[in-house]
Amino acid sequence: MAFAADPRYATAEKTKAYLRLEEGRALLAHGRPAEARGAFEYVVDCQADDADHPRISGARGMAAALRALGNDQAAQVWFDRCWAVAEAANVRPILRQVAALAIGDALMSEPHPSDPEFWSTWHRFFPNDIERERLIWRVRTYVY
Repeated sequence: MAFAADPRYATAEKTKAYLRLEEGRALLAHGRPAEARGAFEYVVDCQADDADHPRISGARGMAAALRALGNDQAAQVWFDRCWAVAEAANVRPILRQVAALAIGDALMSEPHPSDPEFWSTWHRFFPNDIERERLIWRVRTYVY
């Protein structure tokens, strides 16, 4: 029996989604946003609710990949979904914080948004990371 066909080695869909999430992150970090987008699409397609994990991280990745590809309009759709999860009172705090990292991504981008609401929301989740260097550090090192 081939390894892939052996049921003892079957991988749960959620585990596959986590693996694809990490693949997307790695591809994005290495300047391959088109390939990263494919990995993030797999992640967001595995779960129906934006407030689930790893879907919310996949949504953040989609926003970043699409922004890197120059598709700001599509990126905004995914960013808005992350923003909605960050602002949702009925979502677990850790997932709201993960969603808020998309705001950090946007604040790091050039040109970055000047809307005070961005900074206000960011500050609510990460009160010690307001200076640009700390914001960059937080976005790059926060893992969930």
